[in-house]
Amino acid sequence: MGKSLYFPVRRIPSIQQIFALLGNRTKSNQNGSKSYRRIVSALTIDDLRSLSQRRVPKAVFNYVDGGADSEKTLKTNTNSLRNYQFRPHVLRPIHNVAINTKILGKEVSAPIVLAPAGFTRMLHPSGEVAAAQASARLGLIHTLSTVGTVSPEDLVKYSPKGRKWFQLYLTKDRSISSDLLMRAKNSGFEALVLTVDTPVGGRKLRDIESGFSLPPNVSFRSIIDMAQHPRWCLNAISTLPLDLYISEYFHSDGGMSSPRLMDCFKNDNSSINDIEWVRNNWSGQLLVKGVLRNDDAKAIISTGVDGLVVSNHGGRQLDQSIPTIDVLKAIREEVPVDRTLLIDSGFRTGRDVAVAIGLGADAVMIGRAYLYGLMAGGSNGVEHAIKLITSELTQTMSLLGVTKISEISEDFLVRGTP
Repeated sequence: MGKSLYFPVRRIPSIQQIFALLGNRTKSNQNGSKSYRRIVSALTIDDLRSLSQRRVPKAVFNYVDGGADSEKTLKTNTNSLRNYQFRPHVLRPIHNVAINTKILGKEVSAPIVLAPAGFTRMLHPSGEVAAAQASARLGLIHTLSTVGTVSPEDLVKYSPKGRKWFQLYLTKDRSISSDLLMRAKNSGFEALVLTVDTPVGGRKLRDIESGFSLPPNVSFRSIIDMAQHPRWCLNAISTLPLDLYISEYFHSDGGMSSPRLMDCFKNDNSSINDIEWVRNNWSGQLLVKGVLRNDDAKAIISTGVDGLVVSNHGGRQLDQSIPTIDVLKAIREEVPVDRTLLIDSGFRTGRDVAVAIGLGADAVMIGRAYLYGLMAGGSNGVEHAIKLITSELTQTMSLLGVTKISEISEDFLVRGTP
């Protein structure tokens, strides 16, 4: 019998089949609002970045997206992560891949912490509350910034669930810092993140060029910019005015408009003794954020802190700083295994997280990644950003041939050519 070819027989579909196809599409379209469907259509953090860029004025987007001066550090943070290549195992069982781990002795669903971020109600009217709620839903940790737009008390009131850390910039007037620590403790924040890499603020050229200022300086250019984003404008004028909760300490001098507000964080007399002062005013767990040198790490660890965060402030402070991933291994050697070591700056994918874990980090702090989600769609956007990273981490572990975070090691990594 000779070879036969299969030729499909053309037919007219039945009415029932047509309605079945239309019905499936209708159900898919009804799965959430148009805004929600737009958010979940983002397949990567870069997709969320593009979406957020269309949702907020240029000056607001640049505040989140930009870095210091030439933005070299901003670029090299991400590029250095991409220089690492994976060397996976094969023929390994990968049933029940689990990305849960412990941070400061307590369980989290993934090795991810939401980093502190200031002025977030400028990005979305729900600000820190939206981020904290998403973090709680997913079993992660949210960190409230000293320059946040919701107070420690209100954050706990409107987002009572989930683990919460408090980030501190030491102020010249230590009575303000002392009061902030007491408020955080009384509100139930379990750990303190002391940021030490901001003796002065970095110079952000994109902010200067786009006319960004706090409080906002309304100009013809800014009016045109805002007019192109009517939803953002409506939210801005129909919700509580943008303010920093720390400005309440300066109400007699103009609140957020006070020249003393931002000047109060300038600290040209900082020293290792600052950690001792914090220890005397905070009884909870303490991490120090902003370390890039192993000798600094050794000195800080010797004070008895519970952990460090390897950070160059996301490229927002000293431009041409070394990428954090390039110093992680050396700093890990100075940090005992019973102390926590986190890292931030440039992390946008689950693969990035896997690289950091392989080089010795216990977890990764993400900043811009979830802020893009916040700008794109509030709490749902933050949740989607986190899920993108955690799903990528799960897939990466499966392809590496591991089923637990503790199984990721440097053995899986090869440093490529920049």
